[in-house]
Amino acid sequence: MPTTPPPSLNPLELGRTTERLAQLDAKTLLAPHFGVRTDVAGVLEGTKKKTEEWVTKVRALKNAGRTLDEVAAMLGITPKVAQRRHAAALRKLHQLLVGRRKKGA
Repeated sequence: MPTTPPPSLNPLELGRTTERLAQLDAKTLLAPHFGVRTDVAGVLEGTKKKTEEWVTKVRALKNAGRTLDEVAAMLGITPKVAQRRHAAALRKLHQLLVGRRKKGA
């Protein structure tokens, strides 16, 4: 599962960010919750790969018409956590849409 909370996860931006970081050819990566990492290329590639796998899996489940509870069970997330994350994502989406309307008004 990506380490970024689902309501704020932007898979395309995460991919671009990991690519930009890889171009820096850094020797050390300070990763929140994981500490100092010296295997920078591996961490960045792993992050990109796992995110792509996760997005593909979730899209396939959604396209198969799975319910939130079914998706949660398949991904090992309790329904309560999944519902809370889903509600947070809907609130974030609502905030973004309301913000756009206000800017366009």
